[in-house]
Amino acid sequence: MLKTGMGQIRTSPNFPPKSRRPKRQLFTNDVSFALEIATNSGGVTLASDLMAESYLKSGALVRPFQVSIDVQGAWHVTVSREKVQMGRIQLFIIWLAHRLRLSEPRFD
Repeated sequence: MLKTGMGQIRTSPNFPPKSRRPKRQLFTNDVSFALEIATNSGGVTLASDLMAESYLKSGALVRPFQVSIDVQGAWHVTVSREKVQMGRIQLFIIWLAHRLRLSEPRFD
């Protein structure tokens, strides 16, 4: 169980329940394509400093929390300004922060 400012969240392989999962999802192993998808309101992506730099500087994408994972460079969760306010996006980011033992993310 994950406790957040949004209440308690179950964390398990069966979460969220099938009835609340998106019916369609898009996955890619191309970071440039993933950044373009996120920029165009297509969801959330993990990206390196180098790959995300121009998107972050331009304001097209935001970092919901100021933490990087040091894996031969830094990686960030990025999401469009429009999508960062969506509950399911915030839920994913909160879950990820919990799994990585990070502080509570900011959504501003």
